[in-house]
Amino acid sequence: MKAVRFWLVSLFAAAVLLEAVLRVSGSAYAGAHWLRQGLSRGSQGRPFTVLCLGDSFTFGVGAAAKDSYPAQLQRMLQGNGEKGFLIINGGRLANTSSLLLENLRSDLDTYRPDLLVIMVGCNNYWNLRGSSYFHLKGEGAGFRQKLDSVMSNLRFYQACKIGYLNLKSRLNNRRRQPDIAGVPDMKARRIDPDADRLVVEAQKLYETGEYALSREKLDEALARDEFSHRAHFLSAMLLNIEGNDTAARDELWRSLQAARETGEWDGGFFCNIINICLRIEKDIPAQRRQLSKMREFAALHAPPDKKQDILSLLDAKAGLLDDNSDMYEVARFDIGRVAGLARQRGCAVILQTYPAKSDLNSMLRRVSKEYGLVLADNELFFEERGREGPLGDLFVADGHCSAAGYNLIAANVYAALADNGYIKNAKR
Repeated sequence: MKAVRFWLVSLFAAAVLLEAVLRVSGSAYAGAHWLRQGLSRGSQGRPFTVLCLGDSFTFGVGAAAKDSYPAQLQRMLQGNGEKGFLIINGGRLANTSSLLLENLRSDLDTYRPDLLVIMVGCNNYWNLRGSSYFHLKGEGAGFRQKLDSVMSNLRFYQACKIGYLNLKSRLNNRRRQPDIAGVPDMKARRIDPDADRLVVEAQKLYETGEYALSREKLDEALARDEFSHRAHFLSAMLLNIEGNDTAARDELWRSLQAARETGEWDGGFFCNIINICLRIEKDIPAQRRQLSKMREFAALHAPPDKKQDILSLLDAKAGLLDDNSDMYEVARFDIGRVAGLARQRGCAVILQTYPAKSDLNSMLRRVSKEYGLVLADNELFFEERGREGPLGDLFVADGHCSAAGYNLIAANVYAALADNGYIKNAKR
C-alpha cells in the first residue's frame, strides 16, 4: 500500500512540475517574441492600427520574427509610401478561437486598433481551453466535451492530448491504410503500358506546377486506356485545383470504377481517394455522405483479403469528421462573438483562411459570409501561386510557412487592405 501511495504522489508531483515548466517556458518564449518586435504592450499615440490576431501562423513560427507576415506587411506598406500604418503582431502560440475571444477585450483596450486581421481555428481540435460553447450549448453538449474544455486549462493535459492524437494518427496510418497490392486473379485486363507511362509523365508535370501540360498527358493516357485509374485520380486533383469540384468528384468515382474493373487496388490508392474526396466536399454532412457511398462501394468491390482494412480506414475517417464537427462549431461560435465585440468598439475585421488546403478553410469562408466579414483567402492565393511553380519553398518541415510563405500571406492581406479602401495609392 505504501508503495502504491509513493508512486501516486510521485506521479502527481511530476505532473505538477511538468505543468510549471510548460507554463514558464511558454511565457518566456512569447515574451522574447514581443521583445524582438520592439513593442511595448502599453504603447500609445499610434496611427491607423492593424492588430493581427491568431496562432503560430500569425506569431511567425517557421521564420525569424522580422519575417512573420505582420512584420512583412509593415515593410510592404512603408515601402509603398504608406507611412500612416502600424501593424501589430498579436499572434500567440497554441492560440484557439476561444482564447482569442477571451483575450479580445484586453487586446482592444491595450492597442485600440482600427482593424483586426484574424487567422484562427487550427488548434481547436486539441485545445478547448477557455471555450464556453459547450457550456452555453447546455443539454446539447456531451459530458466528454464539457470535461475536455475544463481539462484543457492544464498545459499537462494539452501536451498529453497532442501526444495521444499524434499517436492515434500514426497508428491509423499504419494499421488502417490498406496495403492493397494488385490481386492477379481479380484482374479482368491489364492497363495499357503506354497509358501508364503517360500518367507518370503527367504526375511529374503536376508536381512542378505545369498543370496544362499535365492535363494534355492525361487526356492522351485516357484516350489510350479509359480504365487507367491513376489517370482519373490525377485528373480529379487537377480539376480540384481549378475549382471544378463537380467534375473532380465525377473523376474520383471513375477512378474507383476503373480500379474495380482492372483489380488495380494498389498500395495507398483508396486512402488517397478518400483524402481528395474530403478536400473536394465543402462541409461535413457532404463528406459523411461521400464516405458512406465509398463504404458501400468497398463492401461490394474491394479485394476480399483487403476489404476489412479498407472499411476500417473509412470508419476511422468518419470518426475524425465527428471530432472536427465540434472544432468547427466552436470556431464559428467564437468568431461570431469576436466580430460582434469588434463592431461594438468601431473596429473592422478581416478574416483569413490558412495557406494549406483544409476543411477548416471551408468553414471560415462560410463564417465570413454569415457575419459579413472581409475574407483574405490565403488558400486560394497559395493555389494561384502554385500554378506558377512548386509550393515547397513556401513551407517548412512542420507545415508552418517559411519567410517566403509569410511574404505571400502579407501580400494577400495588403491586397485585402487595398481592395477595401484602406490604402489610397495601392501598388500591387
